Amino acid sequence: MVTNTVWTQWTRREERLIRPEKYIEKLKKWKDFQIRLFVLEVNPKLVDIVVHVQEEWDRSVGIKREGGKEYTISSQGGRKLFGAQEIRRGTITYGEHIRRFERANPQKLAVAFLGNGNLLFNPWFVAWLNGRLFCLKDEPFEKRVYSSLIVWKQGQEFPATIGDIMYRNGRVLLANGQFAQDITDRIECTTFGQRLVQDHRPIKVDKLLHQFYDLRHLLPALYYATDDGSEYAFGFDQLYTDEEKKRLAVMKQPVNLRLKINTDHGLLTVDPQRLRKVLSEADFEEVADAHPVQKEGQYFISAPDEMITIKYKPNIYPHSILGVTDRGTVLCIVVTGLSGRAGISIEKASELAVGLGVKDAILLANGGDVMMQYLGEMIAKSSENRRRLRSVLLFVKDRPQLLREGPDEMGIRLIKHTRV
Repeated sequence: MVTNTVWTQWTRREERLIRPEKYIEKLKKWKDFQIRLFVLEVNPKLVDIVVHVQEEWDRSVGIKREGGKEYTISSQGGRKLFGAQEIRRGTITYGEHIRRFERANPQKLAVAFLGNGNLLFNPWFVAWLNGRLFCLKDEPFEKRVYSSLIVWKQGQEFPATIGDIMYRNGRVLLANGQFAQDITDRIECTTFGQRLVQDHRPIKVDKLLHQFYDLRHLLPALYYATDDGSEYAFGFDQLYTDEEKKRLAVMKQPVNLRLKINTDHGLLTVDPQRLRKVLSEADFEEVADAHPVQKEGQYFISAPDEMITIKYKPNIYPHSILGVTDRGTVLCIVVTGLSGRAGISIEKASELAVGLGVKDAILLANGGDVMMQYLGEMIAKSSENRRRLRSVLLFVKDRPQLLREGPDEMGIRLIKHTRV
């Protein structure tokens, strides 16, 4: 069995096609943080792509919010679990995902994996495998269309594609304009991700806005601390309740927000000076009047009116992108980073994927769920040291075949590894 990482450099021509540093961003205080870009190329004719799910969490509650805090409901007893560590109680590690799969398939070996941690944690994230749909308890899957990776059964010219999927009456339908084709018996599995690229063109962020449960993946959270130690993401309570204002903020248009925060204990009045400090730490720039608020990251506070005019910057995160090329190969693109401090925005992620040559792409994961293992080595570790996920995407080979093959014949190779 191959145990060492095989580092395969791109050719000089391919290196000129993309300069990843133009897509990567950091806050000033994180300027020395090292970001990495990894691209794993997979030939789905030689490598099986498998969605592996911790089945006991199917139709669970997922992550909810209460008073600005995240929680979930335990699978036993229905107790609320608050905090990052408690929320993942009962969730297995990525190592256990691999062990479960290989015990059930002794002739198979997982040679790589990507984190697929949104599945069974967040709305919209659904998957189909073994004739079964996996999703959250209140997911309205009969009413939605899901951009998804589709892994086809043997005999297809392109074993892996990205398309729009509907789940109706226990069947899987491929949406194609006004027509829907039943593909249930022709597929191995599917898994959802927000569509980043379609027919070589980046998708505009506002088209994806409704698919993000957490605004932090799109906009920087400006955490305002009170005297009692409580923290609130200033402005998010207003954006969550005003769809048009939220759309304008995501599309980098100025928005007016009240200097108030809606908490469990009523409205909290924001101290302008304390808010200025928060904005300064997030690299926002104050201007002298509301009308000059034209550039990303600018704001104006009108204390008498208790209002702020602000033009948000896109937030930056680690991201994991799954793309398919015209040749039918699958590119797993991982940008490491720190949530809200170093990484790449959703907009830049779609541009990066296009620059790397994908025809269609979805966003598989971001934040602490971004991780990649290749040939036994964890080459992209979770920025939050996260190990527990309810789903992973496995890249699998037959054990006897793997023993006979050299690295170049495996159908999976690391073609890009760059420090930015």
